[in-house]
Amino acid sequence: MLGDRVPVGSEGVGRRGVGEERPRPAEQGRALDAIQDGTLYKEYVKAANGFACPNNPSTDMSLTCPDPLGSVQLIGLDRPKGGQLYLYDSYDAQVLNYAPNVPQPRYTLAWADQPQDVTSINPDVPADQVLQVFQRQLKFKNPPDDTVVTWCSYHRGGDQSGSKGKDMVLFLDGHVDKIPANVFQPNGRPWNYAYTVKPLP
Repeated sequence: MLGDRVPVGSEGVGRRGVGEERPRPAEQGRALDAIQDGTLYKEYVKAANGFACPNNPSTDMSLTCPDPLGSVQLIGLDRPKGGQLYLYDSYDAQVLNYAPNVPQPRYTLAWADQPQDVTSINPDVPADQVLQVFQRQLKFKNPPDDTVVTWCSYHRGGDQSGSKGKDMVLFLDGHVDKIPANVFQPNGRPWNYAYTVKPLP
């Protein structure tokens, strides 16, 4: 969500033609420092605490964790191996009580490589909806309003496992749904399953 990784470059914010992926220029990340001195999107972001859930156990703005998607190939949007994310930023990655040594991804431009990957991520997606689900990714210029942007699992309570509680899910149209964790991230499903889940009716 902060866009810039520490200390490596950020994912691109440029745009290309309809249906094409965004380019990913190499930029040196400043993230929290840039917000604090008012140089990063100062018209929209006034303070770094806008990126932190009140339930986030990490309040130290200097602590980082390994990028869980570092070196994972996602349609040319490879995140560099060895990248770090700020723990204070709840919406790029989270470290939950039940897996304290495993940062879990919460934001990326790309969740699936090809349309045919959708059914391996979520076998419950009907065949006639595979392309629609595939297009719900921020790597495309105009993803639909029901695209998952990020989510927060710090509200689950207890050990924060996927067996209980709810996740706060932000969709591209700006609304947030409270979706049961066992629906949004069922146990045993792959890391990118959550992006296939649609908003509540």
